[in-house]
Amino acid sequence: MLKIEEFLKKRVSPFVHVHAKNPKFEEVKVSFNVKFYTGIDKGFYKRKLNDDLIQYLTPWAYDSNFEILFGNKIYASKIINFIEELDYVDYIRCFRMIHVMEGCCDDDSLEDLDCDEMRTDLTAVINQIKELEILKQLKVEEKNKKNRLEKFYQRFINEVSATSSQAILVSAKQHCIDLIEDEPLTDECNCK
Repeated sequence: MLKIEEFLKKRVSPFVHVHAKNPKFEEVKVSFNVKFYTGIDKGFYKRKLNDDLIQYLTPWAYDSNFEILFGNKIYASKIINFIEELDYVDYIRCFRMIHVMEGCCDDDSLEDLDCDEMRTDLTAVINQIKELEILKQLKVEEKNKKNRLEKFYQRFINEVSATSSQAILVSAKQHCIDLIEDEPLTDECNCK
């Protein structure tokens, strides 16, 4: 940081005060069910899939030829495509992606979203939000519940954008990957 400040001080007006600081790191975390091809070591490939996702979402940490992108966007469709093109993945289901950022959940209990919470049936969450919107005379506790549910739902999105030009999107250390052992009987994504 000091080297950056020294470099810039030589190139700016003496009236400009230069202060370098670290970027904000905002995590992207995904949850999904995966079916591997028959005959492969599921434990090994589950760990490999998590590692491959981390490398895909933060390529600059593994290869200096990749540029670090500030204020970037990540699309769920691109992550899904990446996973499905891996030579050991047959298919995936119930894909969910969240954006974990500083201050996103300071006023509720969702600060440390775990895999069980990511597997929540989103249809039920959406229906609860709609029911609360229908009520014309909302009580304070109902408003708080509605706000909490809306925050929860908004964290499951199709694209993630960094919150500022100082932010860098990075992969979570551990993604929520569940194995599909048998063929699914239904097309629902209750995931439990």
